[in-house]
Amino acid sequence: KSSVYGSLIDDYCFDYYKSNGQLPMFHLLQNCMTSLRNERNIEILDAVVSLFSDDGGNELEYVAKEHKLSRERIRQICVKSIKNLSEFQKPEDSDIPVYHKILSQNEDWAYVFQEISEKQIWEIGELTDLLQREGCSMNREFILLVLSVIFSNQYVIVGKAPLSISSRGNGWSNI
Repeated sequence: KSSVYGSLIDDYCFDYYKSNGQLPMFHLLQNCMTSLRNERNIEILDAVVSLFSDDGGNELEYVAKEHKLSRERIRQICVKSIKNLSEFQKPEDSDIPVYHKILSQNEDWAYVFQEISEKQIWEIGELTDLLQREGCSMNREFILLVLSVIFSNQYVIVGKAPLSISSRGNGWSNI
């Protein structure tokens, strides 16, 4: 598997594999997103929605000022980035091939499928234990988005779309 995941495999992955007989896919995903953090669109999305924690992100206005872009351009970049992250693509057709390569490894995600298939309804809070077991501190909404891509043929998300970006500022009203 090291040829598939390359430099994303670290000592934690080796130890986890020895103990559990499977790769820690969420940890690998976190390593992947960390390696992409310097790509402009991922950096901006992370600033807005905080991909690496559940703390929440920054206001669009703040990120726009930091990047010397308009608030609307920041919103557009975030929407495009979420779209790229939420569509299943062949790695060779992707702007972020390493991310889509991880998502395409169905056999390595089988243990997650088994765990979630035992319930009719799975809530976002239930991800916490699974993520902690794998040493992953990523945003649970982002992880839910990833799961919705991986298991799109078996499951649907009901409710608010993961990582949705508001099209309005906080101070707007419909008066």
